Amino acid sequence: MATHISFAPGSGPAQAIEKYLQSKAGKKNESVIQQLDAIVGDTLRAEMTDALNTPGLSRIGAAFAKAHGSAFRASTATTWKVEILTDWLKKGNTPDASADFDQTFETARAWTAENQKPGMIDMNEDTEAAWPLFSEKTPDEMYEALTKGLPKGTEVEIVLTDEGKLDTLCFNYTGSEGKFTFNRYHPSDAGENVMDHMTGSVNQSLRGSGTSRKVQANTFRLYEECGIEKATLSAQDMGAYAWAKLGFAPTEDAWEGLTIHLNERLDFLTNNPPPEGALPQAVVDKMRDAVNADDPKKLWDVADEKHACYGTTLGKVMLMPFNELPESFPVKQAENAGLNARLSWDGELDMKDTDCVQRYKKYLYGDRQPAATVPAPATALSIPSSPA
Repeated sequence: MATHISFAPGSGPAQAIEKYLQSKAGKKNESVIQQLDAIVGDTLRAEMTDALNTPGLSRIGAAFAKAHGSAFRASTATTWKVEILTDWLKKGNTPDASADFDQTFETARAWTAENQKPGMIDMNEDTEAAWPLFSEKTPDEMYEALTKGLPKGTEVEIVLTDEGKLDTLCFNYTGSEGKFTFNRYHPSDAGENVMDHMTGSVNQSLRGSGTSRKVQANTFRLYEECGIEKATLSAQDMGAYAWAKLGFAPTEDAWEGLTIHLNERLDFLTNNPPPEGALPQAVVDKMRDAVNADDPKKLWDVADEKHACYGTTLGKVMLMPFNELPESFPVKQAENAGLNARLSWDGELDMKDTDCVQRYKKYLYGDRQPAATVPAPATALSIPSSPA
């Protein structure tokens, strides 16, 4: 029999999932039970050193972290399969006794796609009462705008202050196409029209689908409508590259620390030429000027560098986690040289800054928008403007 991991003595999602599977599938389908338990077990053994609000923290991971009082980061790729399969079983479906886990999951996935219910905006009574101060759009119209291009069944949560100001904006989806979550909150210690992009994750099945960009595009359209003046975040892992491409820039303090790691990476690449050949001196000089500049927005020049390097672009090699780079990148050699495999930086996007506005509009909307301009001040239909 499979070994089970407890969240707390005698109880927990691993046991609950297995118990439910046994009640539905019976002993005949024990392979499904064992494989599901292995996935849950592997997830619970995942690293427990990240902060509790790390992007990618799953419902199962959160329960584990709460029970043990430890930080925990779960794999959204595996927990997504767990959630699809268990939801399918809860709806009264029974697996084929001869089917293995993958076959059973694909059956559950197809059923989920066929029966996916439309999503909606989730709001509390206070938000509903403050809605007229927030937008002339009805909640249904707002939902349509916020989920444009996203999978059917995407859930959106909005929380408003009594004055009709945006306090919380969350996107969540678990369905046949995969799983994603994006959470934006108003920081309590910030100005009225500031939103923090606290967490965001897209599981492996949706990677490359453009889902994240669509969420950001819909989010920033709302920001423009309701007078948000600044977005803040902590860029981690792949976000160290992606958020720079969108138009976020490090804070001055973050830039001071980040330039050290960027110089180290550039030194490594000049001393360890990629398969494409040694970096041209002109490229090295350009990158060195950028990473040693006083202007944090020079990170954009680093991210935008397209010179070929280890099967991708130099910009990505400079900023992305080593495990997300092509296999030709010498991870062990870089780590032995003392390089930080994962970069992070605190940053912001000032929506009153012409450069930031032009960059995010070009990245998110391309040629589908008029020439980028700084958003006009909030109107009576928007959240009232105030200093950030």
